[in-house]
Amino acid sequence: MSDKTKPPIVVLHGWGLTGDTFSPLVEALRGLGYQAESLDFPGFGAAQLPEKSWGLKEYAEFLDKWLQKRNLKNPLLFGHSFGGRVALKFEQLYPGRVTALVLSGTPGYTPASLWRMIFGFVFSKLGGALFSLPLLNLIEDPTRLFWYRLIGAKDFLRPQKVMRDTFKKIVTENLVAPMRSVRCSCLLVWGEDDRMVSVGIARRMERTIPGAKLIVIADARHGVPFKKANEVAAIVNEFVRSI
Repeated sequence: MSDKTKPPIVVLHGWGLTGDTFSPLVEALRGLGYQAESLDFPGFGAAQLPEKSWGLKEYAEFLDKWLQKRNLKNPLLFGHSFGGRVALKFEQLYPGRVTALVLSGTPGYTPASLWRMIFGFVFSKLGGALFSLPLLNLIEDPTRLFWYRLIGAKDFLRPQKVMRDTFKKIVTENLVAPMRSVRCSCLLVWGEDDRMVSVGIARRMERTIPGAKLIVIADARHGVPFKKANEVAAIVNEFVRSI
């Protein structure tokens, strides 16, 4: 792809982050001549909370409206973690609308840490009945706080119930069908030391997404897109030139 046909790039943030988190990457991409933008998904940053719990479909529909409002056509979607989930869902729902996907730290397959969270959700349902009993309801809040910290579900501690329910939907949604439905070029960019979503999961995703390629960055963790923004931007640029 020539410089004259460079696609706009939209960076989709991870859970608990914001569009501003990725300013280093956006600026690095702009320095390479791209129209690069980021956004805040509903429930994060400056965006309003959704009125009810959302799944990936609702976030993909929000992205569709956001792109149309800004007249951004055939973008490259750079999705980090949760943002990569949205990117995969968008490609599934709106085939032919995306020039390419770049995914980083996206849990296409459920990491062991998320299985602990899912187990925690089951506990929370059982706990709801238990804590309805007299006296026990007095210790409900501190007990739940301890439990969610124990299973590592820090993101689940967000105070808004609508976002807790949204988080449940997001982390339990199966991404195999969206991954298999990808028809555009797809690059996976991973931190070698990503402890949240391991390189092993990235390799499984590479085998699942048609034609996907994986690049692993040494001495980098889950936050590689904004921790090593210049290196990631250069990788994205080479990827665009190859498609």
